[in-house]
Amino acid sequence: METKQAIENRHSVRVFTNKDIEINKLKKLVELAQMAPSWVDSQPWKIYLAKGKTLEKLKTLHLENSMAGKITASEWPPMHRINWDEFPRIIWQNSI
Repeated sequence: METKQAIENRHSVRVFTNKDIEINKLKKLVELAQMAPSWVDSQPWKIYLAKGKTLEKLKTLHLENSMAGKITASEWPPMHRINWDEFPRIIWQNSI
């Protein structure tokens, strides 16, 4: 797919179902996400997959916190460069 096509065809999904997704499809999605670019290849993300009882516990906890009016952060704090893997740190240090 060309970049122009990807931009023109992108969309946001805001309505979800409880349809189960095969674990192999989720793993493939994570593999593809790992190919996304990041600044100096820092790859500062962590991915967690939850299904079954764990997912139900997370949903319940989220609902309880929402109903209790607990405020959450909309963004995770960025990881400091000292926590990056060694390779991106070397590139960053050599660039200053």
